[in-house]
Amino acid sequence: MCLGAYALYQVENGARRNPASFVQCDSIPETIFDDSNMGKWNAWNGYEHDNQIVEGIDSIVISCMEQQTDETKRRFLNQKYDKLRASYSQTFKVKWESALN
Repeated sequence: MCLGAYALYQVENGARRNPASFVQCDSIPETIFDDSNMGKWNAWNGYEHDNQIVEGIDSIVISCMEQQTDETKRRFLNQKYDKLRASYSQTFKVKWESALN
C-alpha cells in the first residue's frame, strides 16, 4: 500500500481512536521511518490532509506496540518513531506529540 494512501485512510477514519489492527508489523520495513519518506506520507493523488504522516505513523506505532511482546523490538520501534517525529517536527516546524504517552 502507498504510504500516503495509508496515512490519508487513517486521517479520514480516526486513526488514534481506532488503530489499524490489520497491520502486520513483522512485514513492515523499517524504511517507512526514514526521513526520505516523509514527503511520501503526506502525499497521495491530491487528496492530502495537512500533516497526515502523524496519523499514519501513529496508527502503525500504536498497533505494533500492542502486537509486539519482545522488549528489544519495542525499544527499536520507539527509537525509530522518536527520531522520525523529531526530524519531521524540525523540518516542517510542527509539534508532533508521541501517541505512546
